[in-house]
Amino acid sequence: MKKRIFGLVQARMGSSRLPGKVMKPLQGSPLIGHIFDRLGMLQGLEGVILATTSDRRNYPLVKYAMERGVVVHQETAEDDITGRLYHAAHAVGADAILKVNADCPLVDIRIMQDLLNKFFDQPDIHYVSNKIEWTWPEGMSVEVIATSALSWCNDHLKNAVDRELVCNWIRDHKDKFSQFSVVSPFNWYTQLPSLAVDTPDDFVLVEKLLKLHGNRGDELAFEAIPALLKRMNSKNHE
Repeated sequence: MKKRIFGLVQARMGSSRLPGKVMKPLQGSPLIGHIFDRLGMLQGLEGVILATTSDRRNYPLVKYAMERGVVVHQETAEDDITGRLYHAAHAVGADAILKVNADCPLVDIRIMQDLLNKFFDQPDIHYVSNKIEWTWPEGMSVEVIATSALSWCNDHLKNAVDRELVCNWIRDHKDKFSQFSVVSPFNWYTQLPSLAVDTPDDFVLVEKLLKLHGNRGDELAFEAIPALLKRMNSKNHE
């Protein structure tokens, strides 16, 4: 039986360093819209979920996701990521989620598809990620997590920190959950800056990359980014 996998974006408007960043306009679309676009191009996903909270500040985000046809799941607790992920996956009957954080507007389609395919190919796998061993820069990280693993964590993790960092907990407990690590042939993690949007400077960098690329955001593949960064650095030194 084919596994039912949903793309899931974990997002909220109340980020501390760059509040409201997920709805900040980026080349004609809210930042999170670029992630929705990229998830929508994957083969094998049943749909896309926005996993957020019931905080009133998230209303514009929820409204936008619903207009895009994205399933919205809201939890009351801000920091109980275990509950948020498990309940979101369970609500749509997902066997697994392909999880992307909302600060990754450049997450590469081929990287996500590779992880998704690896998960499909291994019937008893709980966790597939390129975060087990970091070879891609931040902003390219993806995790495919079996709902059965999230269910176990929801039932058994009691510590608030463990429940907030549930993906790390799963990753760090190889004795409990079967895992597959996806790595790049070249270690870009040590060579490139972060491509995640955590600060205003990060946003400026991503915006410059998209403008320099000159095409739609979802057409910027990771393989083009090193050359674009080199061009940007050359211009800065002219």
